[in-house]
Amino acid sequence: MGFGGEGGKACPELPAGPPRNEPTVVGILLAGGELKGPLAEMTPTRFKACLQIAGVSLLERTLRPLCEAQSLSSIVVVGPRETEQVVAVSAPHARWTESGDSLVGNLLQGLAEAPEAEYVLAVSADLPLLDPKDVDAFVGQARTLGAEFVYSMVERRVCEAAFPGTKRTCVTIREGTFTGGNVMLLSRAMAQRNAALIREAFELRKKPFRLCGMLGWTFVLRLLCHRLAADQAALRVGELLNCRATG
Repeated sequence: MGFGGEGGKACPELPAGPPRNEPTVVGILLAGGELKGPLAEMTPTRFKACLQIAGVSLLERTLRPLCEAQSLSSIVVVGPRETEQVVAVSAPHARWTESGDSLVGNLLQGLAEAPEAEYVLAVSADLPLLDPKDVDAFVGQARTLGAEFVYSMVERRVCEAAFPGTKRTCVTIREGTFTGGNVMLLSRAMAQRNAALIREAFELRKKPFRLCGMLGWTFVLRLLCHRLAADQAALRVGELLNCRATG
C-alpha cells in the first residue's frame, strides 16, 4: 500500500485553529466500510479505504484534501487496523481510532476522540476526487444556515455528467433526482442527545415498514409520489432530532 500520500509526501498540517468566533469543526474520516459484491472477490483487502488507484489508497486520496482544507481544525480517522500505519505515515498530525461494525458507532467513536469539536464534518473514505475548496465551501455554507445537521446532495444529472456510467442510489423529490454527497456536518450536541435515535434509525434501514412508521406515513407517501420537497424532508428530520436540519 502506498504510504505518504501522492508522491510519497505527507499531508500538510492543518491550521492552528478556527478563526475567532467560529465554532471548532473537526473532520471525521469514516474508513471502516467493507467491500461487497464482485469487487470484494477480486481484491485482497476487505475495506474500501484500502483500495488503490495508481498505487495510492482511497484513504490517502480522501485524507489529503481534508488536510488541505482551511475550515477543519483537526482530523480523526476511524478505520480498521490496516489503516493505522497509513494514517501515521501520510498524516502524522491526524488521530486514528479503530472502527467497529456499525457506521453510526464509528461516527460516535470519532466524536469521542475529538472532545474539542463543536461540529464534525463526517466524510466517507472513498472520495478520491474530493477537493479542499469544496470542503471549505460546504462547511462555510453550512455555517451560514445555522443548522445542527446538514447533509450534502448532488443532482443525478450533475453526477452523471461528471462521471458517466457511474451507479448511485438516488431519490426523487419535488426539486429533482438526487444522490447523497457522502459528506455531512453535524453538531456534537445534536449527535450526543440523539445517539440512541440515530442508532435505531440506522438499524431500521433494513426494516422499511418500521422505518416508515418512524418517518410518518404522510412523509413516505409524499416521497413515493415524488411530491416531497427538500424543505419538508429537512423539517421532518429536524422534528425527529429536535434540531434545525437542512440539505
